[in-house]
Amino acid sequence: MKKGISYLLLILILIGVGYLLYQHRTALKSRLSSYIKEIKERITKTENAGKKPAPEPGEIVSVCSDIDSSNTEDSLKEKIVLLDFWATWCPPCRQAIPYISEIYNDYKQRGVMVIGVSLDEDTVALKKFLEEEQIPYPIIIADDEIKEKFQIKAIPTLFLFDQHGEVALKEVGFTQKNIKEIRQKIEKLLRNKLVEDSPVENVGPVEINYFGKVITLKPISVSAFPQVSNPMKCYELDWHQVSDEFLNSIKTMFTKLKIEDCPFSQMLFLIELFSTFIQTEEEGCHSIYEILSRQVGNDLSGVIATSVVMQKLGWDVKFFYNENKAYLGVNLASGWLVRSSSWIEKGEVRYYLKEFDTTTPVGLKKNGKKDESFYCSGPKTIGLKPLPIIKNLPNFSGRIHQRELKWQYQETEYHIPIMIPFEQFHFAENFPVCLFGIVFSGCQELKNIGFIDTLKAITKKMDEYNQVNLLLKFCQSDDVFKYVAETPLKSVSWQLYEEKNDCDGRSVFLYTLLHSVLNYSFDDIVFVEWSTHMALALKPRTSGAKKILSNRGIRIDDYYILDPTYVGDTYWGDKMPHLSDKYEVIKCPHSLLGYIPESIEPGTEY
Repeated sequence: MKKGISYLLLILILIGVGYLLYQHRTALKSRLSSYIKEIKERITKTENAGKKPAPEPGEIVSVCSDIDSSNTEDSLKEKIVLLDFWATWCPPCRQAIPYISEIYNDYKQRGVMVIGVSLDEDTVALKKFLEEEQIPYPIIIADDEIKEKFQIKAIPTLFLFDQHGEVALKEVGFTQKNIKEIRQKIEKLLRNKLVEDSPVENVGPVEINYFGKVITLKPISVSAFPQVSNPMKCYELDWHQVSDEFLNSIKTMFTKLKIEDCPFSQMLFLIELFSTFIQTEEEGCHSIYEILSRQVGNDLSGVIATSVVMQKLGWDVKFFYNENKAYLGVNLASGWLVRSSSWIEKGEVRYYLKEFDTTTPVGLKKNGKKDESFYCSGPKTIGLKPLPIIKNLPNFSGRIHQRELKWQYQETEYHIPIMIPFEQFHFAENFPVCLFGIVFSGCQELKNIGFIDTLKAITKKMDEYNQVNLLLKFCQSDDVFKYVAETPLKSVSWQLYEEKNDCDGRSVFLYTLLHSVLNYSFDDIVFVEWSTHMALALKPRTSGAKKILSNRGIRIDDYYILDPTYVGDTYWGDKMPHLSDKYEVIKCPHSLLGYIPESIEPGTEY
């Protein structure tokens, strides 16, 4: 009996404590919600901020341009707000600032505001720090009232408020996990707001930024969405949703972007299209119509949608998935000559894995790894074609990277300024590690920056032997490229941007120059590969070059060694002394020569 009464009393005590904790938490949330409104109001009082040499507590010391100070109530109305309590003397706080700035930049156009609340007492030093770091979001100096109401015990402390001013998340300390949780919560709040405030028929147009070119899409309006949980059922549903009318609208977009003849570029556009929308935490898959209508999706749904559209267009792209990941599987034509990548073999076809983004190369890890731990789609049509090698590039716009190329040949120093679109680098990031894929694209990449015409003018009056050696010295110059043995094979744009490459990269770069500048046909140039090294061999065209090479050159059939890796006093025909006589000659596949006119004249495009 007494034991039963004791248990009853214990239960009543626990209930009472729980109720008090609940009341305390509810009251705290209410106080914080009301105070976030006060902080928003303080941002309106910023016209004279920064004029005082020493800001005072409660004053805004850094204001972002995205806030309309003349009508702040509207500019901050119903925004999600992230408060960051920090100080300049706190190392973790300073480490968190770049990540918080990324959150602000990524979400400021989607209804998210970030406000830093500084606990610094030395306000002059704070202001100097802000001027040096150029933090993009507003900073307010905490007064005693702020500290008391938010009960800050440690920093950094971050509060995330939803659109209604309620506390949605609190994180103490800086870790990558905390930042990830904040991002996930923001995405969930944005998704909930979209579903709550934007009926399907009122969803607005979407802007897709395809490597600097912006295209506006009108969303599809659909009244109901079937619930799909199984990826293969989603694949079936997508297949029926991609009608001829839908395909024609996609093809129209390809034409606007001038990528109608490049399926690799088309795949990247579809990845950008289906990854643009809010990444929802909802379980299951989303059909193409649902993604485009509600503007929500996830990686698995986007991978399925992209593979379906590519298959409908006639290209062999599958989707592979397991419990954790989803990838596109890309059947690349053999002409790419892929060196090493992660791939899955189905039948006699290798499908190179592609992350669902426009930055990770096809093939993921460059280790030649074969992976079988995935389920995959079965294409609904037969005779799908592998993706051919790239023979043209999209038109890029936006920011430009500038640098000067400098090298020396025969006591003459050459200087060429170049300007490369940043979007060209990012497009080329997607290429697999391949030889002829990078060669063909590289010829167009060099043409885009106006580099070819300049080199043609320099070499115009030289004989063949000196023309070739001038380009060889260009690729060997430490002022143009730093040699780094660990660098994987990359596009010529990335080699110029990073200012470094390895022996494979230099050989690829020289290959593109020989074809683009001196108009050698692809039959005239071969790769020569040893176990740990790669060079080129070139067939001379003039009797003068043949005579010089016959006296000094290392010959392979009708070709003479041309090694851009060696940085010593080496020329066309010389071979690095430590290389063995065991090598493989790699010629451009004849299937690729269909892109090249039979007679190549200066300035001929292919």
